[in-house]
Amino acid sequence: MELNKVVIIKNELYKKWKCSHNPVDEKKYKSYLRIFKKVTLAAQTAYYREKFDTRINTIKQSWTNLNKFSSLCKSKTTTKIEKLIYNNEEITDPSEITNKLNTYFCSIGPTLVHSLKPCEQSDFKNYCPPTNKHSMFCDPITSDEIVRIIHNFSNNKAPGNDNISTKILKEISDNIMLPLIYIFNLSFMTGIVPDLLKVAKVIPIYKKGEKHLPGNYRPISLLSISDKILKN
Repeated sequence: MELNKVVIIKNELYKKWKCSHNPVDEKKYKSYLRIFKKVTLAAQTAYYREKFDTRINTIKQSWTNLNKFSSLCKSKTTTKIEKLIYNNEEITDPSEITNKLNTYFCSIGPTLVHSLKPCEQSDFKNYCPPTNKHSMFCDPITSDEIVRIIHNFSNNKAPGNDNISTKILKEISDNIMLPLIYIFNLSFMTGIVPDLLKVAKVIPIYKKGEKHLPGNYRPISLLSISDKILKN
């Protein structure tokens, strides 16, 4: 039976029940609703099985389908920079544009520091008291905490450099729970955040003015979902 016909029959039975308020019509609708769920689940399973069948799809196509269905590469804001002018040089190559934007964003901090007066450039550590590694204590994290944090995340939360979305984490949370607990508790014990969790995917967001000037873009750093779990 075609899926659209099943939907039509289900809707007709539902309308009939709502209009008549007859227990018999209610029973017919709920009985058919179980059939409808089985049919739609079977159709969905067959659809995804076809999309990820290695016999008819290349590896590249399989990854394309995965990105499409799991929203790995989905972004609400898309910025396409056709041309960039940096140090009076016109750049059109995409990889060079990326590198020059990275250079510009990384130079903002040192440039601001250089513009300060000598008296304003003192090391902030001079104003801090001696460090105390035992000044605070974090209770060991549990699997229940991680599950709660993961499932409270929106499926639309942007992934970081690893392109692992919250939707995927929710599906595989049981399989990765023990490694996450070990890594997070070790981080609490040592006071060290793993370097890979600090790697961000930087997205340039256009603000205003000429689109070919790097100063008219605002960098947005997207950290991995795993880092967000640790912070929560």
